Amino acid sequence: MSEDFVFNMKATKVRKSNGELLESLREFSQLKQGASFTTIDYDNWIDKIASSGVICRRFESWKKALAMIGVNGSRERQYTDEQLMSHLELVWRTVGYPPGKKIISKYGDGISEKQYKNRWGSLKKACELLSQYKSGTISWEAISPDKTSCELDSPTFQARKPLKQSLRFEVMKKDNNKCVKCGNSPPDCVLHVDHIIPLSKGGTDDINNLQTLCSDCNLGKSNRHMV
Repeated sequence: MSEDFVFNMKATKVRKSNGELLESLREFSQLKQGASFTTIDYDNWIDKIASSGVICRRFESWKKALAMIGVNGSRERQYTDEQLMSHLELVWRTVGYPPGKKIISKYGDGISEKQYKNRWGSLKKACELLSQYKSGTISWEAISPDKTSCELDSPTFQARKPLKQSLRFEVMKKDNNKCVKCGNSPPDCVLHVDHIIPLSKGGTDDINNLQTLCSDCNLGKSNRHMV
């Protein structure tokens, strides 16, 4: 055992430097042969030194972080109205308020304000429509006249009875109050309780089907199902 280690009571958690984060992105980019990659791709890499959420916060957005290593991350995809609205709901729930241009770009992973503006005139209007739909004052047809059904009406996105606080406490206690995916814990992140098998696929609220995820990992997990 090394004798060089000092048990310093004033030692603090080491913060990865911008250079270290960018070097990690470059290393992964080499594995992808220089092609653009998503936050989900990076978060699934076992050798990453931090989550994509940390990188997004440090460099303002995923696109800007990739640009700094010479990778074009501005891939334009076509999304359905259901995907746009479900993503808007997810980001809104994550940050706790109607997301604006910067927040949507930060968490978008390809979805930007432009797509909401092209479809509904503005991101604010899309937020208003989602709020009205969730409160039951308008139907899905008012949001997407061309569709008669909506993924937001599925059990995945329907308003459901929240988990009891005591159950949430037991799940987090089981997982040592840490994200089971990246290991982050408060105050460095916000923890969520997530269903391992979604309710829409037959999952239950049994404690064995519940896990603790930070907001970044929970967002990435949902993106994986949406795109």
